Amino acid sequence: MRIFPYTEAGEDHSENEDWILYSMHPSAENRLLVCIADGAGGYPDGLKASRTACETAMRFCHDRSWQELLIPSTWDWIFRETDSVVGNVCDGRTALLAFALDKSSLTGGSVGDSKLFFHDGLSILDLTERQKIKPVIGAGSGFATFFHCENPNGRVYAMTDGVWKYCGFKEIEGSINIPIETVPGKLRQNCELKNGELPDDFSIIAVAMEERTS
Repeated sequence: MRIFPYTEAGEDHSENEDWILYSMHPSAENRLLVCIADGAGGYPDGLKASRTACETAMRFCHDRSWQELLIPSTWDWIFRETDSVVGNVCDGRTALLAFALDKSSLTGGSVGDSKLFFHDGLSILDLTERQKIKPVIGAGSGFATFFHCENPNGRVYAMTDGVWKYCGFKEIEGSINIPIETVPGKLRQNCELKNGELPDDFSIIAVAMEERTS
């Protein structure tokens, strides 16, 4: 498993309101936990909301067994409790995507407009296509849309809307043909403005599991 995160503030933002957090589950070194959050515009404390959401959800994931993280109700609980914590510590709101990944399964939950793609080398799957956009975390009624994928041997891309909205699906799909470590930089190039800046906060974590070879 190889992991390549990248995050950068957008052109008109004084600070990056995205947050990425990842670690291995206590049960094994090859079981990855990822949280990625995007502070909602129009509210104060966007960075505090996204960081708190990631740190809180990650703590809850560490406290659960790997088997519990395969159950939809576990993610529903994690998101509801994370929503409560964020609402208690700040006035911000945030999208949240969180998942558990190993060679056997990719399982998690999401709310907002971040995306999770799985690419097996032949086709690409949007695991978050049915997620709810609102209410986001911090609004007082947070919940997760559950997703699950078996045998995720290939690439996994988790990204905020500052990536997929501006680089386009074809670029994301075509990135299977370049080395995994170059994917964040390549997608950034596809998003950047003429002045080299980015139109929005940009965050992605690209993970390579076992990949098909020709």
